[in-house]
Formats: sequence, structure tokens, C-alpha cells
Amino acid sequence: MKGLRLALGASLIVMPGTALAQQAGSDAENSQETPPAPVAVQDVAGDEIVVTAQRREQRLKDVPLTIAALSPEQLAQSGVDNVLDLQNAVSGLSFGGVGTAFQPSIRGVGTLVSTGGSENAVALYVDGIYYYTPQLLGSTLPDVERVEVLKGPQGTLFGRNSVAGAIRVFTRDPSFTPQMDMQISGGAFTGDGGSRSSPHIAASAFVTTPISDTVAVSLSGGYDWIDGFLTDETNGNSYGTIRRANARAKLLFEPTGNLSIKIGGFYLSHDDEGSNASTAVDGLSVASAYPGSIVPTEPYHTAYNSGFGGPMNVGTVETWAADARIELDVDGVGTFTSLTGYNDNSIVNLVSLTHSQSSPTCLATFACVEYSYFVDTQAFSQELNFASERWGIFQLTAGLFYYRNRTDTIAYLQEPIIPNGGMLAKAEHFEIDAYAGYAEIEAHPTDRLTLTAGGRYTHESRDDTATTAATVNKQRDFNSFVPRITAQYELTPTLNAYASFSVGEKSGLTGIANTASTPPYAPVEAEKNTAYEAGLKYADGGNSVNFAGFFYDYTNKQEQGFTGTAVFLQNSGPVRVWGFDADASFRLSDDFRLRGAATWVPEAKYTDFPNAASYGRTRNPDGSFASVLFDATGYRLPRAPEFSGNVALDYEHYTAGGIIDGNVTVSYTSSQFHDLYHVVEQPDYTIVNARFGYTFGDHMRLGIYGRNLTNETYISNTAVSGLGFFAAYGRPREVGLQLGYSY
Repeated sequence: MKGLRLALGASLIVMPGTALAQQAGSDAENSQETPPAPVAVQDVAGDEIVVTAQRREQRLKDVPLTIAALSPEQLAQSGVDNVLDLQNAVSGLSFGGVGTAFQPSIRGVGTLVSTGGSENAVALYVDGIYYYTPQLLGSTLPDVERVEVLKGPQGTLFGRNSVAGAIRVFTRDPSFTPQMDMQISGGAFTGDGGSRSSPHIAASAFVTTPISDTVAVSLSGGYDWIDGFLTDETNGNSYGTIRRANARAKLLFEPTGNLSIKIGGFYLSHDDEGSNASTAVDGLSVASAYPGSIVPTEPYHTAYNSGFGGPMNVGTVETWAADARIELDVDGVGTFTSLTGYNDNSIVNLVSLTHSQSSPTCLATFACVEYSYFVDTQAFSQELNFASERWGIFQLTAGLFYYRNRTDTIAYLQEPIIPNGGMLAKAEHFEIDAYAGYAEIEAHPTDRLTLTAGGRYTHESRDDTATTAATVNKQRDFNSFVPRITAQYELTPTLNAYASFSVGEKSGLTGIANTASTPPYAPVEAEKNTAYEAGLKYADGGNSVNFAGFFYDYTNKQEQGFTGTAVFLQNSGPVRVWGFDADASFRLSDDFRLRGAATWVPEAKYTDFPNAASYGRTRNPDGSFASVLFDATGYRLPRAPEFSGNVALDYEHYTAGGIIDGNVTVSYTSSQFHDLYHVVEQPDYTIVNARFGYTFGDHMRLGIYGRNLTNETYISNTAVSGLGFFAAYGRPREVGLQLGYSY
């Protein structure tokens, strides 16, 4: 593996990244972005990549920040089937989480906090709308226009709680030219290395057409089904069915040449056993101390008690969403944009927190815990944005933003042995109201020099209530100002140098979920990440090389512990992160392109955290695992691999009858820990994906694909508490056929 790591690093001089681009507008507070009119990642001017990370179309080398931009073709070539697969195509991005609550990290910065009211350190946007619900990171989208992964804290223009970065997904808009794309794939997990064989069927479609000279519509949808590649050790049967479906409709109205109105609706449904299912790492489950329990220890093996008519391992997500974008261009002035979004999310998680079939004695004494968790969230956002035209040497971007979130959670314990649903553990209500104003000015004092300065001020009010035996209410306001300053200089027509200073902030918490703190319900302060970055960007004749170095001064990182029935939260002392990002893309010939990227983070550690709290391997008398108070100063951050990188070789050859295409993508991630005390370690691993196909004429493509061809077993998410140390694993080897049709 060390040899592969060195090869990846060295080959960056000749490698492509996954089209790394860069984003401007950083923002850490509560923002939803107003994205520019969606424009696919595309090649222009000799294959130079065009992105819209600063709310306008720009070449990658002209944007003074780091972003990975992926087109639909690159996503398919790299085997990206859902948002979680992005970690195999974007260096420096990794995923963890608890059950279906996925938690991404970028450059080693992420979160382990999963309590109600908390949000990820990496924000998710779909068509410019911020999504609070981390479960949506497991979604598949049938109509992707492009994906942009913003690296580093986002301050002035973008990013609610994007202290580490943001994932922005743009879907296809209606067109006045009729178009249709359909694809169906049939695959199979091959059943090696502890997993079982299982079919996998997926289908997606997109269609758009005009219905008048000024109105166009589009419809899209997708369905994904996996029978289950896990083994249920209680009966030896296959387990882990996943069903995911989504649909989207959009209407585009252009009554005049300078006015555009887009209205969209979206529905998503997930019924997911596979993501919740976990295995006790090294058998470290409280249930193993009680005779009669079944505690799986092999990856892809699981066991659960029965409740609600089936195993206590269910994760369902249902989302309804709507958005409206109104854009008015005023000649000689600029563009005014209104972006409105609403989403309603319902989540059900039923899970044995020991991830085992626990004995009746363990359940009756509450040493083993069965947990039923229900979440309902309604979120609304409104943003007004103005982006000026060039006024002499200046350009202005400014806006106002409002975000409202109402979330209700309710949890029960021991449903399998307590009638009528179990014992009430907690009922919580969270209210967030956030207001922000931002502005950024870009100046061009010379033809080669560009200076940018901006900032965002945010006022956020939180009003939270929790009920168990008694009702507790906590209110708190959080105010912040996050600045951004950049300088960029064109050294030659093909080479730019830049430097940036930006700040990101992740909102604090009232402490309503901090029931086990001392004193109880202690508030949690906001995180702040002060980032410094400098880099070079080169693009010429279809070839590009980008390089950046970064340094983070990160304070008040939020950390979480769990006693088995109660949560405690705390802020760490300062954290220091520094490293390098690089990517390259080279056209080797008319048929071959080589791409690659790498992120090296030599240091991502707590520099002062003497009172850290987590769990170790020592057991209490009841079989649970004792909490550990320790000095984490010098410890590496969880989910912070030192090195990650990818290499991709693309092939496309035109023949008289059609097009032959192929791709091989290899991604490597070094070892990392998934918990604060470094009990759960994921060794380094390599993922190999490939696909090959033939397009008949201009419309129909028949192809084959393989994902995780080396059948690596790697941790995708974890759960660590006094009840044990548990891991769910990424998907094993899959091979299959694809049939697509487009016009």
C-alpha cells in the first residue's frame, strides 16, 4: 500500500484530478447559496474546465479556492452511484456516520455529533437549497447536471455551517429542445469475503420538452433495489434490503429574454436496512457478556431482536421538497435573484444499539438497549441576491438570507419487551431562525491582479425544548461575522497564483440534548475554522495542473459521548490541520485522457484537549464499556486519513458505427480512526472501479461495469458508546450490465 501511495503522489505531475475546480464565496454561517444558472462542468478553450463556484461562469484556473467539479460522465466513469461514492472520486473527502445519518469530512475536518439540533460540518445543497438532513447524503439522483465539492471553510457567499466545506448537487433544468435519457442496470454482488451474493437493479430516466415558446418542463425519476448482501446470524438468511426511489418535476418560464422563473418539486423515499446494519468490532458489544446473546463479529454479518413486527434494524427516509428561482437581468446593472426553498423530512430509525440479538436478561436490565427514533423536520429558506456587472474595476455580490427550521424528535427504549412501543426516552423540539447579510467586492486594479474582500454577518436564534420526566426549555442566540480576503495574480496567460484568508463557523447548541454533561444541559459553543490557503493553477491546450497548500486554525470543535441512554457534548481545545491538495488532467491522445488527484494531510490533531471523554475496551460490571477521561492533546482527528488519492484513465474512440468508451479508476485511502479514543481503526484500502461500453449510432449504449473489483472491506460508518464499538462496511464487489438510451 505504501508503494501505491507513493505512486499516486508522484503521478500527480501527470495525473488528473476529478476535475478539481475552485469556489469563491466562503461562508460559515447559516447560508443557503443562490447558485448561478446551472451550467454543466464542461470543456472550453482547449478543454479548460468551466465552473460556477463564484456565482458566475469562470475557468477553473481563475477561481482562487479549491473545488472538485464532476460532470455526469465523470461520475459514471468513476463508479459514483450515490453521494457516498464521491469519496472514491474526490481526494480528501471521506464519510462516516451513525446508521443512516451520514457524516462527511473534508481534509480531516468533520463531526462525530449526531444529536438532535446538530448539523454536519460539511453542508449539502441541492439546486442551491440547503438540506439539514444528513440522511439525504445516501440518496441517488437520476438527473445530475454536475457535482461540486468545495474544500475548506465557506464564508462570505456560501455555506450554512460549512466549517469544512460543502457538497453542491445541481440537477438538470428543463430545455426548449426535446431531450430524453434513460438507463437501466442489472448487477450482482458476487458474495466474497464474508458478504453474500445479491442482485442489484437500478433504473433512471429524464425527459424534457417545451410546451410553448416560453414554457418548458422536465420530469425525472429513479429506482434502486438491493436484495441484501448481509447475513442474519439468527437464521442464516440474507439480509439488508435497500429500496430507494425519487422523482423530480421542473417548470421553466421565460416570458422575456431577461427574466427566468424556475419552479421545482422533489420526492425521495428510502427504505434501508443495509446502512443501519453494523457488526461489533472485535466482538466489543455489551451483549457478549450475557449468555444467550448472538453477537456477530464478521463484516457483513448481523443479528437483531424483533420489534414492530420485524428486526430492530430499520432506517427509512421520506422527503418532500419544493423550490423556486426567479432571475432578472438588468442590462448595465447586474442580475437579481430570488431563491426560495422548502423541504419536509420524516425519518424512522429502529435499531438495537448493541447490534446483536440480545438475551432477555440483558434487555430486562437495560444493559442492552433497543432504540426507536423518529424525526420530523420542516425547513424553509429565502435568499435575495444581487450580482453586478463589471463597474469599472469593481464587481459586487451582495444578498440577504433567512433560514427557518422546525424539528421534532421522539425516542423510545426496549420496544421488544415493553408493550405499546417501549418506554419514552425523550421528546425534543428544536427551532432555528437565522438571518444573514453578506457582501463581497472584487477589484481588478490591473489586468493581471484581482483582489476580493467580503464578509457575512449572521444572527441565529435557537429555542429548544425536551421532555422526559419533566420539561426543559433552553434558548440561546449566536452571532457571528466571517470574512474572506483573496488575491490572485496572472503570472502568464496559462498560469495563475493565488492566496486566500477565510473563516468558517458551525453553529453552537443550546445544550438541550446535553443531558449527561456536568452540569446537565450545558451549552455548546460554536466552532470556528480560520483558514489560510495558497496555490497555483495551470491550464493550457486540454491539460491542467492545480496545486494548493492550506493551514487551519480550528477552535471549539464539538465532540460527543454517549452513556448508553444519555448524551454528553463538549468543545475541544484548539485543533491544527495543514496539508496539500493537487490534481492534474492530461489528454494523452485523441482517445485517452489521464486524470488524478491527491490530498496529503500530515497533521490534523488536537493541540490542547486535556479533558477529552470517550470509551475504551475496559468493561463495567454490567458488561458495558467504561468511559475514559484522557488527555487527547496530540491525538489525530477521527476520520482524518493522512493521504487519499485517485487515478483515472478514460478512453473514447469513435468508429463508423458508434463510440467505444472505457474507464478504470483506482482510489486509495490511508488508515484512519473512527472514534476519538482510537479504538476503531480502518487500515488503508484501495478501491478499483471500471466500466466499458459501446454506443450504437447516437442513441443506445450497452455497457458493463465493476465496482470495488478488489473486494476491499472498509468501514463506511460507525457507532461508539458504552454499549460497544460497531462498524458498518462499504459495498463489496459488484459487476453488472447497463443499457442506456438518449436523444
